[in-house]
Amino acid sequence: MGRVSRTMIEPTEVIDIMAMAEEARLTSFEIIDGIELAARLKVRPTWIRKHTGSSNPIPHVKLGRYVRFLWSSPDLDKWLSGQYRR
Repeated sequence: MGRVSRTMIEPTEVIDIMAMAEEARLTSFEIIDGIELAARLKVRPTWIRKHTGSSNPIPHVKLGRYVRFLWSSPDLDKWLSGQYRR
């Protein structure tokens, strides 16, 4: 039998996760991966990966090693609006 690794979750992370779950319950967002987000934004998947770890990251959810995005979420919409340049 392999060892079970235990990851400590900070209390603020639990609150954030609970808030996200409550928000998702009230309004449904489509959960998409980086490839799908890239296709919808008409950019390369590498651009998405680069901007997920930048100083102004694309709002995302980490599920273990997987990164997912909540399409039509207020956070993603706000981030996209902030990228608009005249």
